[in-house]
Amino acid sequence: ADPSSSFAVPSGLLRAEADHKVVRRKQVYYAIQHLTSVFDDRLEPAEKTHAAILFDRNCALFPFTDKEGKGNLLAYWDRSDVPGDRNTPDAADIIFRDFAFDEPVLVELISGGVYAIPAERITRQGEYIRFGGMPVIDSPFLIAEKRLLHLKRS
Repeated sequence: ADPSSSFAVPSGLLRAEADHKVVRRKQVYYAIQHLTSVFDDRLEPAEKTHAAILFDRNCALFPFTDKEGKGNLLAYWDRSDVPGDRNTPDAADIIFRDFAFDEPVLVELISGGVYAIPAERITRQGEYIRFGGMPVIDSPFLIAEKRLLHLKRS
């Protein structure tokens, strides 16, 4: 048998054999679907937003706002190392100033899961809001205003 016949193409959204036969969709395929369902022309990078994460590694924090004032969104992840297969999250506190949320939810982009953030994890003090014990891994999570998401009714 030709040894190249079992060679899998390592890049892209689909796992394919050397003969280009698709074997399966990769996890990133679903993550891209979920990402593009949230990030469209309604969102823009937020200006003059102050966000910080209390975490022992370097994290990315990207705040966005809806152009029509319908809410805010923060994308965040651990960017301290090359992304791997670690799925067990660490916990961090995320603090905002002048970045309001009425009904914030947590979005996990790989699975597309949308989760209510328990009230006891949200602390508001003046112009500050703190989300305690938020999960952090090397792929993005979102803290988003629920009304910004296109959710299926169940």
